Amino acid sequence: MSSRHQRRFPLTLASVLLLFLSLAPFAPSPVLPQTTNPVPPPENHWLGASLDWNADSPLNFSRRIGRASLIYMWFMANPIEDGAFEYLKTKVLREPFPENGVLVITMEPIAGLDKVDAAEIANIVKVCKTLNDANISVLLRFAHEMNGDWYAWGIKPALYRQTFAAVATGVHAGAPKTAMLWSPNIGVTYPYGARSPATPGSADFIELDTNNDGVVDVNDDPYGPFWPGDQYVDWVGMSLYWTGSPFGQNTIPFAEDFFNSIHGRDPQSGVKMSTPDFYSNYSVSKNKPFIVTETGAMHVEGRPGPGELEIKKAWWSQTVTQAALTAFPMMKGMLLYEVTVLAPREFNTSVNISYAYTLNQTIRDPFVADLPYDLYTWGPLVYSRHSAHFSATAFAGYEIDPTPGPINGTIAAVVNAQPKSTSTSTARTSATATSAAGVAGSSSGSMKPGAGSSVMARDWKSTAAVLFAALLAVVVVVA
Repeated sequence: MSSRHQRRFPLTLASVLLLFLSLAPFAPSPVLPQTTNPVPPPENHWLGASLDWNADSPLNFSRRIGRASLIYMWFMANPIEDGAFEYLKTKVLREPFPENGVLVITMEPIAGLDKVDAAEIANIVKVCKTLNDANISVLLRFAHEMNGDWYAWGIKPALYRQTFAAVATGVHAGAPKTAMLWSPNIGVTYPYGARSPATPGSADFIELDTNNDGVVDVNDDPYGPFWPGDQYVDWVGMSLYWTGSPFGQNTIPFAEDFFNSIHGRDPQSGVKMSTPDFYSNYSVSKNKPFIVTETGAMHVEGRPGPGELEIKKAWWSQTVTQAALTAFPMMKGMLLYEVTVLAPREFNTSVNISYAYTLNQTIRDPFVADLPYDLYTWGPLVYSRHSAHFSATAFAGYEIDPTPGPINGTIAAVVNAQPKSTSTSTARTSATATSAAGVAGSSSGSMKPGAGSSVMARDWKSTAAVLFAALLAVVVVVA
């Protein structure tokens, strides 16, 4: 770590301590990290989705599959702006969301890991606690896909571990129904064609060169340098897509690609690679529930090859069926990437790419028919808003028709470009979904709607407690 980073935390610590003392006459007793999982896994499995929240909703997704799904993905940029927090509350607390549901928040430190100081940790805790207080559990997927070079926080193992630990300590102390989710990118194609994963000779390079042969390549461990420690991780997960072979072509998935990739085997042949077995090493051995945080099968509009249904059925047959759930009993959740995106720049075309199973009825009907519903954990067929955040007279509950129906409204493509800052959208394009199994591609990133003061500014009473949790996080890590 550079001297700049070494100085940053003590300086921030002092400023936050002064702020804390000015806000509260006394400090609550420190809360130690929890020894049990703050978000226990379901007895069966969760199946949910990452949505374009501008055009889609949990209610619509559940109507399409005929069951009340309990888990959804949300992308949020850090530093957190007021507008982004308000938009989240609008979509999750003031519109239909499942009672006792789970929100996977992908928290993206777009300004860099060194900007995630005690004040920002307090903001993160504030967001999570607000949802927890409404009886929504949170899986905080902080700085995901950190083993790739396409994000500002990527390939910085030492700083990543330190920052993850600080966030985890604050979250465990201040947000009782929030679990920390550690979610790298699938490692079988590591280092994803990166031209320079780190400067040779640097501290990061030395850590990434796990076999000490002077290069960072497929023979190095894509996961180990980024593991923050058992006490800081509650769930483990990964992104895993079918993106064609070769990339971007409409081709049928390899027969056991999903199984082989998770176990560190060649996706096509099944031959064991130097890549570690993610499922065995990080889920089974460490007793951490496993979730596939992003998945889907690419179909490129207008390109030759097999049809969309043939490609997607071959992928969902590996991922959501009884065979997959039996092969991975610790796999307790899966999030479908239910979004249509514009082709990345390297395609040199503006055609649509679809990963979704439920937006097109000709794909949705066979998908729904193949789902082993009894192996998943669903909510009741009613979605209720959360009474603390809306007028009780304005809403009596939304029933979900037990038979799949059409989506309400039109699903718009997610434009693969930077949005206007005035937008109140969280739609984004997954970097993995628009790149060759992790090779750096185009990504719109998370929206940061609105502008203004910190999300903490308007609620000083809860701010004091949350800042103390963040203070504890920094003290623990720095010490």
